[in-house]
Amino acid sequence: MDSDKRRRRIRRQLKNQAYPYLARITPAALKLLGRLSRNQIKGLADHVSSLWYRLSPASRQLGLANLDIAYGSSLTPQAKAMLLKKSIASSIRAPLEFHYYACRPQELDKDLLIAEDVSHKLEQILSRSHGAIILTAHFGNWELLNAALRRFAPISIVSRRQKQFDRFVTADREVFGVNTEHDDQTSAQQLCDRLRNGELVEVVMDRNVSHAKGVVVPFMGQPAFTPYFAVNLALYAGVPVIPAFLVDEGQLYRLKLGDPIEIEPLETKTATYRHYCTVFNQTLSQAILAQPEKWFWAHKRWSRPKGEVRAD
Repeated sequence: MDSDKRRRRIRRQLKNQAYPYLARITPAALKLLGRLSRNQIKGLADHVSSLWYRLSPASRQLGLANLDIAYGSSLTPQAKAMLLKKSIASSIRAPLEFHYYACRPQELDKDLLIAEDVSHKLEQILSRSHGAIILTAHFGNWELLNAALRRFAPISIVSRRQKQFDRFVTADREVFGVNTEHDDQTSAQQLCDRLRNGELVEVVMDRNVSHAKGVVVPFMGQPAFTPYFAVNLALYAGVPVIPAFLVDEGQLYRLKLGDPIEIEPLETKTATYRHYCTVFNQTLSQAILAQPEKWFWAHKRWSRPKGEVRAD
């Protein structure tokens, strides 16, 4: 245990030392990345994924362990390894392609697939309510999803501040008119006001976070800490929760919408949180398991956060 703590401490120290240097070279790196074609981006993502898989045993072991949780013996070890490599490549490609389109936003119009029934469905939902909460995951291209939805209504993403790199991500979002609300500064009241003004608020809900209150409910059949912030926000603002994903199909991106989830208070707060967080997790799990290579498996989704898990 002591050796594990030492390794974690060393990794934290190395990260803290690397952050300022990486932040200094990021503008030049982004300028270079902005010149790449999408085929070059895909090649780069595949190459980095292969290196990551070989050179990061901790990430590799974590990803394979998570695939064991989800699939058990229904997939061979070779199939799980291949799936994990594709998953890492997809998760690298997503932010790179987001930056690609931020450098040439006019190209997104021709590369978006928004079916007429999907467009009509979202317009109908927004016509019946003040706004809506968008439920999504680090699946497909979650950043470009905001750019696609901005065509229907103003949108904000609730995001954790990313230390030295936050300004670069925020700048790319602003190209598409997407507002960033940092969870360490934004109040629930501010988000409610946006929703009541007919805006969309995106909540990415597939991470195990230690800074939020939540409940432990199943995710892919296994207990997982799940923040209940979106449940509270939907209740207070009186808006539905809409599952939404943007998934690549070759060189195009297709917008996918689930049925709206109407949040109603149950007999207790805890019962309300547990019920709707379970519904949210089932919705995300269904989408992920349908296209598992488009979700990032190498993270601690099923680990408990530090501290007591609270439901009040």
